[in-house]
Amino acid sequence: MATYDSSLYTAQAAALTDYSQAPNLKQAGGNLHILHAQVTLPSSAVNDEVLNLAYLPPGAKVIPALSKVQCPVAVGTNFKLNVGTLQVPNTYALDIVIASATATAFDSTAPATVDAQVNGPVKTAGSTLVTATIKSKSTIVNNTKLTFFIAYTLG
Repeated sequence: MATYDSSLYTAQAAALTDYSQAPNLKQAGGNLHILHAQVTLPSSAVNDEVLNLAYLPPGAKVIPALSKVQCPVAVGTNFKLNVGTLQVPNTYALDIVIASATATAFDSTAPATVDAQVNGPVKTAGSTLVTATIKSKSTIVNNTKLTFFIAYTLG
């Protein structure tokens, strides 16, 4: 089973040992921040594989209603993702369907375990890795680029 890394995750991981490699995370509009992470998937990707998207800073609160995943072309058939953390893979989105060349909001389904949907955004205790997990797929078009926009606030 493989793990696929976004370009943002790769830059952040490099910065853990060399701070000069740190990417600019100050993409903000007022108090709202947006992480932009892109992952390219091969047609060989299988269910339950993990996509490392990006680290959230301590104190971040993800807003699923403003977060989305986008694909410029039809991705394949029966393709579903969870978005969350390694500890709770569906923290932010559960079984979102990526069906065509459109954007799909994290809250396009009704996740059972997403506190953020019921009690408001949950603050991260420390630096937190956001991941996506392939939950189902029949086919994936080779070299499919998925772009994730993760909205969060700090504090």
